[in-house]
Amino acid sequence: MNKNVSIGACGVGLLLSLLGGLSGCAGEQARGPNAAAVRLESQATGKVYVAWSEARQDDGGLVVTGVLQRKDRVGPPIKATVEVAIVSSQGSILNQAQSDCLYVPPRRVNKVQGFERFTVRLPTVPPEGSRVRVVARAG
Repeated sequence: MNKNVSIGACGVGLLLSLLGGLSGCAGEQARGPNAAAVRLESQATGKVYVAWSEARQDDGGLVVTGVLQRKDRVGPPIKATVEVAIVSSQGSILNQAQSDCLYVPPRRVNKVQGFERFTVRLPTVPPEGSRVRVVARAG
């Protein structure tokens, strides 16, 4: 009896983790007082992508942090940058900023490393109804 209950609990836990993983990072909500007003959109170009990102309000501006990861597993570190832009509900760019150059190492089997963290600060807080576009560019 206990064996069946533990297998059922494991199955429910696995199902919940799969459903949580399907949400993706293409549309994450920003955190902080303005959380309902801002939506994060991730895009990738080249061999790197935004594995996850989040935004928070800080000192009258917005700080976007996250992780870049490679699509491939071999080769030297890839030089990349992250561009963050606040886009209004009409589609115009209100403000934008770029990270410093990052070097994303290769992913290795059974190793923790294989990603690079980024932080981009924008001097303004996004207005109601706008979205924050996070773009990873390799090269």
